[in-house]
Amino acid sequence: MIAEFTTELKAELGRLKKAQQSTQSDFTKELADVERGIARLIAFITSGDGAPDSVRSELTKLEDRKAHILAQQKRTAISPVVDFHPNYAELYRKKVGELALLLSGEDTREEAMTSIRSLVDRIEVRAGIKRGETDVTLVGALAGILALGTNKNATPEGGGTFLLVAGVGFEPTTFRL
Repeated sequence: MIAEFTTELKAELGRLKKAQQSTQSDFTKELADVERGIARLIAFITSGDGAPDSVRSELTKLEDRKAHILAQQKRTAISPVVDFHPNYAELYRKKVGELALLLSGEDTREEAMTSIRSLVDRIEVRAGIKRGETDVTLVGALAGILALGTNKNATPEGGGTFLLVAGVGFEPTTFRL
């Protein structure tokens, strides 16, 4: 399930990045056209071929269009995309297995619990849609959770929110939370 999620997420992030790049490319081309038009009008005025008043309105329109394009470019700037390690699903499986071992050992349980507590800000438990079901939401530091898969000594920087919703039958007491 994690492997499928990772594959779909990577595909969607790739699609979004490609769309952002296409939009930025369109803005860049349009901006170049507008700047060439402005340069032609200025050359026309400075060469003495035309009266400045006759091209002033066109120049104003092009300057306004340029400002609009620059504002659009800034609003739709390509945002950095989080990329997952190619073996993210396997790393996740491995870390969960290691965590289960740490939790089962008397001498390592406290260390494991401290690590888990540092990643989870709060646990929200709500009644599920059907009678007897519960929905559990973990809210915590995304950077720290992702760091578990890449660097054993990493600490959460900046943090973020990561929402996990457990399926039917999940009981926090099973995991000693």
